[in-house]
Amino acid sequence: MTLEILLKTENQIQNSLNYLGDVSVGIDIFFSLKNEKQEFFWIVKNKKIKSVELNAFKAQKNNEKKLYQYRLTLKLWKKLLNKEISLDDLMFGGHININQGVSGYSSLFHKLIKNLDNKKNLILIKETEEKKFSEEIEVKYENKKYRIKKYCPHQFYSLEGAEIKDGIITCPAHGWKFCIKNGNCIKGDKKKNI
Repeated sequence: MTLEILLKTENQIQNSLNYLGDVSVGIDIFFSLKNEKQEFFWIVKNKKIKSVELNAFKAQKNNEKKLYQYRLTLKLWKKLLNKEISLDDLMFGGHININQGVSGYSSLFHKLIKNLDNKKNLILIKETEEKKFSEEIEVKYENKKYRIKKYCPHQFYSLEGAEIKDGIITCPAHGWKFCIKNGNCIKGDKKKNI
């Protein structure tokens, strides 16, 4: 039974990455499931999921540039796969152990898990991400004009009229912060920019 769930997990995550296409290239995560006897590890990177050994996970954990880590029990994961519970149930119940890496938060991985193997929703997410990332606005800071992306890459809230203080624009929805001069993310998923 465990092997069946592990194979189903790997297949569904890979299918979901395929549906997201190039949008998923930024996902760089260690993912693990644990039962009473052992823990199973994967790395999700470059649009692929690959099973890894505990030693690779431990080495990464000690690495300064550690990846985002997403861990939960196999029992709860099975319930999620069988649609007996939702990702929100797991998140708000504190059943998922998440450790942010140096790249910060990975909102796209959460969207992937929330819509696991749902081709229609994942293609919509892909289209939305591609479209929203192309629209730009002009903002003023210290008498200079800057062109930035119109929407925050987290949940696509508009940055029009967002507060700019000390050269940092803050998304009014969830507080992600970006440098106005170069667009780099300072708080949030540091692989994203505006």
